Amino acid sequence: CHQQLAFHGGARTNVQYCVICHNPSSIDPSSGNTLDFSVMIHKIHMGVDLPSVVAGTHYYIFGYRNSINDFSNIVYPQTDLSNNNGAVSGSGTRFCTTCHAPNDPDAPQSGDYQTLITVATCASCHDNIDFATGQGHGGIVATDAQCSTCHGPTSGLDNGALQVAAAHTLGVDAAAGKFAFKIVNVANTAPGDTPSVTLEVVDPENNDSP
Repeated sequence: CHQQLAFHGGARTNVQYCVICHNPSSIDPSSGNTLDFSVMIHKIHMGVDLPSVVAGTHYYIFGYRNSINDFSNIVYPQTDLSNNNGAVSGSGTRFCTTCHAPNDPDAPQSGDYQTLITVATCASCHDNIDFATGQGHGGIVATDAQCSTCHGPTSGLDNGALQVAAAHTLGVDAAAGKFAFKIVNVANTAPGDTPSVTLEVVDPENNDSP
């Protein structure tokens, strides 16, 4: 996937080919897992962090000649060390923009994840939530249209913290953006002197205020 995309014999080298078969109607008959592209790709990247995998269930897809492709040991490269026993809330898979790169001309729909919110894509990672009953969630979700009420880009719940982009932001990264070192003065630079550097810690997101 991350070099030259080539699956099923090597002839399929474009994602547009993938989704012809990998759509919501496609099921792996051997494992019972969906082959829907948006669900399957999220699950593969979650790998070891999938709540179901943490609970002891393997995530796998049967391939050519019934070969088993087990993705339960996949580790996302940016996995955060604060991972809370496999919980999604502490996982490096929250770096959505690694794949959903904003303003990427090769991926013009990469920002759709913030607006086209569905139960299927959410449940692909949050697979320990029963959206039909509301177990593990804030309530029952009858249709995908309900998702944007809380998680859409204009949602004001919790001051916008439940918006998709905000909910998948790592707190450490968000906080780091508010700190920067600014050199105010450098003194004693003559040969033999002991240089003295005066620094300020400023907030670059607030006009470099101290």
